[in-house]
Amino acid sequence: MDGSKETRFDARKALADALKSLQGGRPDLAEAILGGLLEQIPDNVEALFAMGMSAAARGDSASAIDHMRQALRVDPRFPPALEWLPVLYIERGKSLRQQFLFAEALIAFEQAASLSTGIDAQLELAEMQTLVGRFSESVDTFSRALAVDPNSFAASLLMARALTNLNRLGEADRCWQRAETIETLPGQTRLAKALALSLIGEFGAAREEARKALDLNPKRGKAYYLLCAGTKIQEGDRPLVDRMEDLTRDSDLGDSDRVDLHYALGKAYDDLGEYGSAIQNFDQANALLRRLTFGDRAFDREAFRRNIDFQIETFTRSRLSPDGDQGRELPLFVVGMIRSGTTLVDQILTCHPEVGSAGEQAFWLQYERMAMEQIRTPAIEKLKMGYTSLLSCLAPGFPRVIDKNPANVLVAGLLHTVFPSSRIICTRRNAADTALSIWMTQMQTHAPFIGDRSDIVFAYKQYLRLTRHWQIAMPESRYLEVRYEDLIANPRDQTRAMLDFCGLEWNEACLHPERNTRVIRTPSFWQVRQPVYRTSMDRWKKYQPWLGPFADLVAL
Repeated sequence: MDGSKETRFDARKALADALKSLQGGRPDLAEAILGGLLEQIPDNVEALFAMGMSAAARGDSASAIDHMRQALRVDPRFPPALEWLPVLYIERGKSLRQQFLFAEALIAFEQAASLSTGIDAQLELAEMQTLVGRFSESVDTFSRALAVDPNSFAASLLMARALTNLNRLGEADRCWQRAETIETLPGQTRLAKALALSLIGEFGAAREEARKALDLNPKRGKAYYLLCAGTKIQEGDRPLVDRMEDLTRDSDLGDSDRVDLHYALGKAYDDLGEYGSAIQNFDQANALLRRLTFGDRAFDREAFRRNIDFQIETFTRSRLSPDGDQGRELPLFVVGMIRSGTTLVDQILTCHPEVGSAGEQAFWLQYERMAMEQIRTPAIEKLKMGYTSLLSCLAPGFPRVIDKNPANVLVAGLLHTVFPSSRIICTRRNAADTALSIWMTQMQTHAPFIGDRSDIVFAYKQYLRLTRHWQIAMPESRYLEVRYEDLIANPRDQTRAMLDFCGLEWNEACLHPERNTRVIRTPSFWQVRQPVYRTSMDRWKKYQPWLGPFADLVAL
């Protein structure tokens, strides 16, 4: 046997050993073997492919993609790499999306869609485009997906939703109709349509679709929720309330539908002024929601308190000087306790032609324990660039973009340190009203204190301790506290103060946030479509007999 044959024989054996290790759940051993093989034969396409598969097995999609691309540089037609590369890009995109790195996730899904003729990559890309507000692009991508599979229910449904977001309702209706002909669960399409219409402020049409969804499936709790959330329930709606009450006694009703149903009943009884019945339903909804969200896991109060201590001790007044020029950086931050008015402030400011919205981003929350010495490293510049790229992606063309995640109040010191010229607006609302609103709202957030009154009280007091620190430590030119009650009582003066703080010219449109046509994805989707109203002030007094632990917040 000559030398070349010996080399080929050894390579085959090494490759076989590596694959055996990989199949046995030992990617570390497989990579050690493959690394030795690639030292001898750097352009061995099978070894490069196997190295990529091993990296994928470890969950390292970036390394897996790199090795697959190396394999294709050696052999551009190598079938296994051609098959797996788009799959890996999809996995990479999903991972980045979970980390809220939307700009990078979008690129990964674009790569997957460019490499695959299948529908999965197109759907993932279109969903990502929808998530970042690129509705027109998502419609084009959904069209390509439907060209691959005209009978795809997911593609039809999601394209209809994207067209609805664009207010192209005639085209959307045709897609809704097509989706309904191929749905597997009766009423599924009607319910999705009701939700989509609610988010763009078409509440009358949304209620009609919710009714049709119930005609097809009378046990859909979300349909009842949309019927109640998008209007004020009146005496003439008693048959609807009675129907919901009857359904609560149905033992076959699923837990998720039951949560929706109790929130719907709570809202209905609140509108009717029957506060005892309302709070009873909100209590049941919260208990079930907490169990479904967290199981038996308790809110770690001590960890929460320690994090507040860390923020106060790390970001002192001396470390939070204005530092930097007087320019206006891209991000505007609207923070505060959930249900304290952040959506209203966001809605007011985004009426201004120079301000876009990125919704609620959790980008910086993963770095909430970052010390000052870590912030001063070059690595933070990469994070900063990634974040500003995300904002530009979510709100292209706007010189200022709002990130209105209320939880960013926990990292306000970090935000100011990274963006010293940015502005932070912190909303503040009557403490008892805030807590009660959290209790009465079906929260999309997984804030660890939801669903338990005493946990909400504890979290609120810690939040108050932190915001009092920010008021003292933050430069006045960078941090503004806006009281919800003041904004409701005197919207013109308070709006002018916010615009001045942000360095924006006065714009009369900001006095009419209810006319803002953008899609609202928070639980306030109905409230912020209404003219500014005062009925939510001192709401706690209506529930005084049932406040329980919330009574501790009345004097704050």
